[in-house]
Amino acid sequence: MGSGRPCLGAGIYRPPFLDVKEARGPRECPGSPLWNRLDAASLAARRPSGYTSSNPFSSPIPEDFRPMIELLGFISYLIDLYVYVVLASVVLSWLMAFGVVNPYNPFVRSLAQVFGAVTEPILRPIRSSLPDLGGIDISPLILLLGCFFVQSVVLPNLAKLFV
Repeated sequence: MGSGRPCLGAGIYRPPFLDVKEARGPRECPGSPLWNRLDAASLAARRPSGYTSSNPFSSPIPEDFRPMIELLGFISYLIDLYVYVVLASVVLSWLMAFGVVNPYNPFVRSLAQVFGAVTEPILRPIRSSLPDLGGIDISPLILLLGCFFVQSVVLPNLAKLFV
């Protein structure tokens, strides 16, 4: 998924667009081996040119744009969540079609209705614009490609406008 790398020594995922200023080398996080070897002079040398702050541990993102970057991060997490919902909907529809799960089970039926209510408003226009492929429905694949495009191209370019 692009350059979104977790911190060394931490299990935290950061969306790719938050790594705009960190194009080279691993990110240093508290608790990582690289963090202990850094001092204030080496951190100051890593800051972008034109950045003036007396705190070497402060972020290069200006305070005015921090809410927008956080909003873009939230949108990225929502897209991740929606990708999982689409994948679960596809798997559940396959399990129902092949008779692995009983579609007359109330829990399975309610789960299918929830997934349908969440995914169908976006999948319906994609299905109407695709040609008839018989029994093959590739609209979830196109939706997933669109989600990945937004995460890897649109959000990072929006973040570059604010960094």
